[in-house]
Amino acid sequence: MKKILVLLGIVISLAIIVVFGIKLFMQHKASQYEETAVPYIKMVIPEISKWDPQIIKKYMPAASLAQTSDEKIINITQHLSKLGALKKMHQPSFSSEDLDVKIAGVKNTIISYEINAEYENGDAVITLGLQKEGSTYRVHNFKINSSVLTE
Repeated sequence: MKKILVLLGIVISLAIIVVFGIKLFMQHKASQYEETAVPYIKMVIPEISKWDPQIIKKYMPAASLAQTSDEKIINITQHLSKLGALKKMHQPSFSSEDLDVKIAGVKNTIISYEINAEYENGDAVITLGLQKEGSTYRVHNFKINSSVLTE
């Protein structure tokens, strides 16, 4: 019985160490982008939330624009406009970093963030993928989850 308890203690200790290690690693990754990506997100979310296709296109990289028709962007913005105006955006939360995303045959870095936001007609969770482009970013993709959009 004593051996089982010792073994269980070791397994639990290892699990705690692994979870803590992953948390530290994610904090390190997030800190790499804190000074550049977060200000960009805080600037771009209010712009995207105007639901104007021309504004959204301004923040997309050329490769994404080439693959997305104007009609599709218009349809998406019309659907998302059901949320209404942006009232409040919470602090962006780092989700992931992907260093080897091939776009038009070129390797790119895509970093993802989740942002809780409050709109006129309800709350939403925005998942934003940013493509690193020199010292700045472009909106590679975004997804908005809200009960307002399912009605």
